[in-house]
Amino acid sequence: MITIKELEKSEARKFLISEFIKNYEYLLPDPYSKHVDIEEYSSKLNEYGVAFVAQNDDEVIGLISGYINDYDTCNAYLQIIIVRQISQNSGCGSALIRAFIGKAKSEYKSGNVYLNVDKSNTHAYQVYKHIGFVESERIHPNPLKQIMQYTF
Repeated sequence: MITIKELEKSEARKFLISEFIKNYEYLLPDPYSKHVDIEEYSSKLNEYGVAFVAQNDDEVIGLISGYINDYDTCNAYLQIIIVRQISQNSGCGSALIRAFIGKAKSEYKSGNVYLNVDKSNTHAYQVYKHIGFVESERIHPNPLKQIMQYTF
C-alpha cells in the first residue's frame, strides 16, 4: 500500500533528497545534474523547502519537494517530482502533488502553486492538467519548458 509522508528538515532528509535525485534523475527529460550541483540543491531544499515521499511499505518510490515560503505573494513553487518506474501510473505522483498542494493551502489559505514541465513530457503535462494545473501566462526562458499553475 502506498503512503505519503512529509519529511521533517534534517540531515537525513537532505541525504534522502540528494540520493533520490542522483539515483532517479535519469527518468527526467532534463536531469538536474546538468544544471545544478545536486548536493547544494538538496541542501537548499532541505533548509528552505518542504518534502514528501511516497512509500510502498518502507521503500521510497517517489519524492516531491519545493518551496512554500513566499508569504508576500502566497505562491508555492514545486521544484522536483520523481516517481520510480515501478510505481509510475499508479497514482503515486498525483498523490504527491496533492500532498504538496494541501500543504500550500494550509500555509496560505489561497494562492498558487507553480511548476515547470518539459513540453516533450506529454504524460506529466496531462497528469498536471488532470489535477487542475493550467498553462501560466508566465513564460519560461527555456522555450522547451512550460510554466503551469494551480490556483486555490
